[in-house]
Amino acid sequence: MTLAENNRDWIFVYEGMQPPHEGIEQLALFLIPIIGVAMSFLLFYVIRLFANFTAKQEQIDKLKEIEKQKTEFLSTIAHELKTPLTPITGWAEALTNPKIVGEITEKQKKAVNAIYSNAVKLNKLIGDLLDVQKLEIDRMEMNNTPFDVKELIETICQNFEHEFNKKNVKLQNNCNQRIVINGDAHRLEQVFNNMINNALDFIPNDTGIVELDAEQTGEFVMFSVKDNGVGISKENQKNLFKKFYQIDSSNIRKHGGTGLGLSICEGIIKKMGGQIWCESELGKGTIFYFTVPKDAGDKTS
Repeated sequence: MTLAENNRDWIFVYEGMQPPHEGIEQLALFLIPIIGVAMSFLLFYVIRLFANFTAKQEQIDKLKEIEKQKTEFLSTIAHELKTPLTPITGWAEALTNPKIVGEITEKQKKAVNAIYSNAVKLNKLIGDLLDVQKLEIDRMEMNNTPFDVKELIETICQNFEHEFNKKNVKLQNNCNQRIVINGDAHRLEQVFNNMINNALDFIPNDTGIVELDAEQTGEFVMFSVKDNGVGISKENQKNLFKKFYQIDSSNIRKHGGTGLGLSICEGIIKKMGGQIWCESELGKGTIFYFTVPKDAGDKTS
């Protein structure tokens, strides 16, 4: 624009501002390749993550299938072993009866007793394997009926009387109150039997003692199995309830075993809705505690 003033011409020039969208376009042109590269890396990462997940899932499925086959194989073998073992045990026991086979010599009696005792051990081993399998697939049934705890413990003490007398050790029932609970007495007896057998392995001959007790604590009943054996180290206590775990047997263990007993005990007690734990000190003995609900329900689980 030209403006005349005082015989002078003034020229004004207006320069327009750069449209703002041109800067945005330049920024976009700069960012688009970067975003594209980032998206490519992200897509590559997602694809790789998915591929790894798929591969791991396939491995998990294969392991599950192997575990299933192992469980089925174990169950089949255990049942097949149990079938011929029943008549072996029965006939071995019958051979000690003079009314069936007549009198036998002491040497023969020892041989028959060896057959019978080993058949019983094998039968227990098979039973343990089957119980582990049932617990792993959650197929162990609980037959809940009312029973008196004191009477159950008295029966257990009577069943172990001969075993304890042989070692000149004592099994003591400290339960002096009548407690009726609704639960599976057979499975509870199985827990006691495993723990008492363990205690027998570690208590001293002649001076050994195992004490059984039970008391009601609210809606639960707490049981205990106490012994004056060698005790269990803190390190071993951490692994006691693991399958096949055994305390070092080089010096203190007197009898063999599978290491399944306490694992089965834990599985049974948890199945009943209770807890199990151990308190022990080396050289001072061990106490196993376990709880079960006073009323586990009316139906079979």
